[in-house]
Amino acid sequence: MNFLNYGFMCLYIGIYLFFHLTNTPFPGFLQTVNLIVCWGFLLWGGYIAGKVIIDCILLGAKGQMQPVHIRNGILLATLNYLPVVMMSVFMLKEGFK
Repeated sequence: MNFLNYGFMCLYIGIYLFFHLTNTPFPGFLQTVNLIVCWGFLLWGGYIAGKVIIDCILLGAKGQMQPVHIRNGILLATLNYLPVVMMSVFMLKEGFK
């Protein structure tokens, strides 16, 4: 998913630079597309990370997972979600107006 988010970010910045360099107005619907896609990436990534964290906790409660592996699973899910958050927040905050 990080590659999809990175690819969208590069494509969107490229489109923005095209409109900026040609001195044409940036279409408003592209900002809406950016908003929807970035929130979609945040929700999708949060769902996947949350699902992994809940699975780790449930397996630990059943005694099928040791505490060190629970911690590592939660850390891995969090670190996997971090680039998605950083790229999506950058794209939302930048605005490209």
